[in-house]
Amino acid sequence: MDIIVLKNTPPLNLGSFNIGHQIINSLEGVKEIKKQTCTFCVKTRSDQRLYRLGVIYTLINLLKTFPVEENSFLNNRIIFSSFTKKYISHHLGDFFQFGKTSDIYFFFKSALDNYLYENLFKTTVPEIIFCLSFLKNLSFPVKNTLGNYYLFLKKYCIICDHLFLDLHWVKYHNLFINSLNPSFNIYNNYTDF
Repeated sequence: MDIIVLKNTPPLNLGSFNIGHQIINSLEGVKEIKKQTCTFCVKTRSDQRLYRLGVIYTLINLLKTFPVEENSFLNNRIIFSSFTKKYISHHLGDFFQFGKTSDIYFFFKSALDNYLYENLFKTTVPEIIFCLSFLKNLSFPVKNTLGNYYLFLKKYCIICDHLFLDLHWVKYHNLFINSLNPSFNIYNNYTDF
């Protein structure tokens, strides 16, 4: 198996919660995937794993089953994990994304575009920054309401429950966040969404 290790130059402005690192590292990784001419791209944290058998084929089928409305920006919806918050407006989970490589590139390029030119990065958490930057580059009108957020999710996203992905993440003193931990699952279950 060929493994490519990218060594990126750290950004001059780290931003809140080191979002500068996340934008640059994610964007450079997706650029490398584009060079390899991969049709689809998974972006996840390096300390997370997916255990569902055939998960990539399942995610591709979700994109085929729920096509994006015709637009000038995206080829398909982007799939995000259920670390997306239901009741915090525009809090789009940044731990896991899956989609066409060009769409994932557009997502992170949106964040870089706004990172370079706006002061938003001093005011809120990375998840909201990513979402608002993405909306701006989609030319989607932003209102700070749950209705506006849900309309955006409906048009451009698929939220995939972390239980469905069988996402495994060891975090916070060996708290396993996966299908084996029911205490975490009550807060992030999207089966009703």
